[in-house]
Amino acid sequence: RLESADETVGPLSGTGTVALVSGAALGVNGFADAAFAGGITGTGTVTKTGAAVQTLSGALTFKGTIIVDAGVLNLQGATLTGVTNIVIRSSGELTGAATVSGNLTVTFEGGVYSGNLTVSGTLTVLGTVNLKRSAGALLPYSQTLFTYASADAPTRAALAAAVTQGVPFGYRAAVSVTDTSARLIVVPKIMVLLLK
Repeated sequence: RLESADETVGPLSGTGTVALVSGAALGVNGFADAAFAGGITGTGTVTKTGAAVQTLSGALTFKGTIIVDAGVLNLQGATLTGVTNIVIRSSGELTGAATVSGNLTVTFEGGVYSGNLTVSGTLTVLGTVNLKRSAGALLPYSQTLFTYASADAPTRAALAAAVTQGVPFGYRAAVSVTDTSARLIVVPKIMVLLLK
């Protein structure tokens, strides 16, 4: 139970529940890879720092914001039922497939996204979208980035204009954006020309 206004802990692992009280700010210093399958409840902010990978795969029912300040935050298998904002800062990466209940705003502050979020409400994207192809993924490559009930025109435009890291020579990356989804596609440049 986290009752102080601001507290930083080491990597989270195992199960159980972390309770945020009175808008607390929880910092998770990921100095080593760790996986936490438990839940986070309450109201507040969770900030991932440290260079390692922190996996959160449980029920994240707390109301508030996730900040990826540094390292990798992997949300593989997580359910987010109170989180309305995710911020990805310049040294951070957000990855993993997760579901989000309600509306979600993802703010890019120089960080990288390689995840797959299913958003039941409206998706809003702010900032320049930086994408990353999954390490070791076979080419040609395709990955769903977001599915959503709706997204406004600026969000769809930001997704379509995304910058993708790790594109090999001779290949081209593009984001296919529809009214309900965004998908990253990496194909040989000659294939893109033929498709046109």
